[in-house]
Parts: sequence; structure tokens; C-alpha cells
Amino acid sequence: FSVKSPNNYKFRYLFFLKFYGRLGAFFITLSISINTIVKFLLKNLNSLNNKKISIVGLGYVGLPLAVAFAEKFQVVAYDIDECRIKDLNDENDKTLEVDSISLKSIKSNITYTSNIQDAQDCNIFIITVPTPIDNANRPDLRPLIQSSIAVGSVLKKEDIVIYES
Repeated sequence: FSVKSPNNYKFRYLFFLKFYGRLGAFFITLSISINTIVKFLLKNLNSLNNKKISIVGLGYVGLPLAVAFAEKFQVVAYDIDECRIKDLNDENDKTLEVDSISLKSIKSNITYTSNIQDAQDCNIFIITVPTPIDNANRPDLRPLIQSSIAVGSVLKKEDIVIYES
């Protein structure tokens, strides 16, 4: 179903009522751009002062987003690639999406990790993993499913999960 927000953004909500382990996962996908998501979160959440954000997937979408949020908030940046985490901790982005000066400037507000348990005190999860397609143009949903299971293992009541894939 679709609803209009107070800002006239049209949201399409897709609810997955799936239980992973002992936690019930309640996922929302938004059919809007990542910039709109950022603006919406910053404008409409009651207070982000006590919120901690986790970015899941540190590719060309996730890393710049994590860096942008880390300019003002505490961020846990999660990726399954341990070499990528080591490089980012050394302030080196081999994809050249973010320069080392930017990585250095936000170092005190960001934690790079390959252990999802490090994100257990986060309140907002933004999943930015790829959705590759096969030769028949069918999407490979395994990265989304695997990241959903990982995030589901640390979700708490009233946490927010956003997919940008």
C-alpha cells in the first residue's frame, strides 16, 4: 500500500514478517532516493542525539553515506569484507569513493567492523548491499537476505531498518 507523508513524499511500504532466531524482524523498504532518506531522517525523527546509525555494506553507496552521517552522529559501518575494514581503519578507500582526508576527519565518530554484534546498540540500520542480476536479468537476492539475517540478529523493538539496494 502507499501513503503520503506530511512532506508529500510517496512511500511504499513492504513488510516482511519473518522471524530470524528469537527476534521478529520488521523491515520497511522505501521507494525514494538515499538523499531523501537522509533528509527525512534528519528532519522527522524526534531526536537523533541518542540514536546510533549502522550502515550495512560499505560499497559506493554505503561508504559515502556512512561518512556523511559520521560528520554529526555516531556510526557503525559494517561490511563482511575484513580486508575492506582494515583498509578503512587505515583511512584508505581503494574504491576512491571517499578521500583519506574525509576518512580521517570523521574517525572519532565511526567504527568500521566486520562483526555485526558491534552494531547491537544501533537504532537505525541502513542496508546498502548490492542486488546483482544474473544472465537472465533475475536479481540475486542473497546479499539482501544475508544482510537481513545479520541485522535481524541485533534488532530491538522500535529499531528502524531501511533498504537502499
